[in-house]
Amino acid sequence: MVSSFRSSRGCLGSAPVDAVALEERAASLAKRSIKKEAKVFALELAVRMMDLTTLEGQDTPGKVAALASKAIRPDPSEPDVPSVAAICVYPNLVPAAVARVEGSSVKVASVATSFPSGQSRSS
Repeated sequence: MVSSFRSSRGCLGSAPVDAVALEERAASLAKRSIKKEAKVFALELAVRMMDLTTLEGQDTPGKVAALASKAIRPDPSEPDVPSVAAICVYPNLVPAAVARVEGSSVKVASVATSFPSGQSRSS
């Protein structure tokens, strides 16, 4: 419960908190439902913020192209689903990834050094 909440003055001039008003506001928010538009916005934002990654030793330009296609159009049956933010591939497959996502909003990311398993160049 919020009733035991205590506030202090001093931190950037903060004012005391009205515990009763705070509890009433929390109770009113708990009763509200999230509107469909807000849910859709949140889901689309989550998709737009994710990346798709392939970091397998057997990756090929074809596999990267397929991943890039999925990144551009995550659900081909639903054209309103936005593209993801990026695809992540090994450095040697960056050119194939860049070529496939050209003209889209999808970015290309790559891992470096030995992550996750021995892809670094020997010196």
